[in-house]
Amino acid sequence: MGRCRDEIAIGIDGPYLGPERDRVVEDVLQAEKDRLRADIRAMNILLQGLPRDIYKLINHNTDVKDIWDNVKMLLEGSKLTKDDRESELYDEFEHFGQHKGENIHDYYV
Repeated sequence: MGRCRDEIAIGIDGPYLGPERDRVVEDVLQAEKDRLRADIRAMNILLQGLPRDIYKLINHNTDVKDIWDNVKMLLEGSKLTKDDRESELYDEFEHFGQHKGENIHDYYV
């Protein structure tokens, strides 16, 4: 949740701040608490639905957006991978045809 410094006194020059410390739940506004709860819930939903091999690759991430982006990349592939696969499919389609001795039913199947 980050770090903060408490205001210990107010002087002529402005507030005097205490030593830096870790923030605790009481330091956070309600809107931020709700966002943090939503992030934790989203992370749990994402991580529970992943195959074990993908989970092992991304379980070190702490940000839900990073987890989502990595999962998307691992499951769908990059733009280059998608373009390569699309090219392969078009190539297969162009060379698709009936083989000699193959009847129409086998060709259809």
